[in-house]
Amino acid sequence: MVFTNNIASSILIEEDSEDDFYTTERTFSKAGMMNSLVRAKTGDEALDFLFFRGAYSANTAEKSSRDYFA
Repeated sequence: MVFTNNIASSILIEEDSEDDFYTTERTFSKAGMMNSLVRAKTGDEALDFLFFRGAYSANTAEKSSRDYFA
């Protein structure tokens, strides 16, 4: 199921390694992908982002514009 509002959607990446995340950023950039990357360092942080909990609960303006892919 895909819910999207625009072509260049953000991509959530759960990665605790700085090196691996940097490699992912470079790979996406070299491939010409325009998507912004949102990094979560833990699974719990990723879930907080997806369900607007914790540090992400105040992002109510972003709730209506966030894209989801499943």
